[in-house]
Amino acid sequence: MSDPRISIYMPVYNGEKYIVEALRSLQSQTMEDFEVVIVNDGSTDGTLKIVEEFCAKDSRFRFASFEKNRGAAAGRNAGWKLCNPNSPYLMDHDCDDISLPVKLERLMKYLDEHSDIDGVGCFADYIDAGGKIIGAPQIHWHPRKIRRTFARVNSMINSATLIRRKMLEKITPFDTIYPSTDDYDFWARALISGFELANIPEVLHQIRIHPETIGSTRKKEIKEHVDIIAKYYRKESRRLLWNKLLRRTSAR
Repeated sequence: MSDPRISIYMPVYNGEKYIVEALRSLQSQTMEDFEVVIVNDGSTDGTLKIVEEFCAKDSRFRFASFEKNRGAAAGRNAGWKLCNPNSPYLMDHDCDDISLPVKLERLMKYLDEHSDIDGVGCFADYIDAGGKIIGAPQIHWHPRKIRRTFARVNSMINSATLIRRKMLEKITPFDTIYPSTDDYDFWARALISGFELANIPEVLHQIRIHPETIGSTRKKEIKEHVDIIAKYYRKESRRLLWNKLLRRTSAR
């Protein structure tokens, strides 16, 4: 098989309720040149059996498994390293989210046509456990707006964003000190490092909200970590801006 253009990695812990829908949404993409690496993070329910059966039927899907639960960030770190080393684009996909059929095609086309952008996401809807639309995150799409407001608004939906390999290789590993907000930390460090992020202002993704989601079970921890990351982002952004102004002054 030739190297896939897109490699997707998916950590999952006790995801038997929704993982089939998530995998089928990827299987139904109009763009078929991709692979999916599933990392079973020590699940104790029926997740592993479901994953084994799914992968046996579609060679684009394969899996690895931890004996004990290590957390989503550790799963992401393991997952992307198991992906094809020649895929130019990568994506981290949550095990309970849904990718609408044209998502990969649209995101890949955007990066192919915009060499100045290192990661592109899209707008999304929130859905409940049964798949009913219950709202939408209010995020920005323009790179400058994303950068300017990032300490207040995380406009990058982790599971809806396709990124260039060079960015992933530079910014990883995902920080396990932030077990619920490692994605926010990842995007913050990417922006501070000078990478450019954008969103396609079109709904191509669905984020599932249910009682077992991290956002529902760790609200206090998430807020504390978000505040730490936002403070760091503001500090580093001011430092970079000041250094930029100094360089401009010295060049005159």
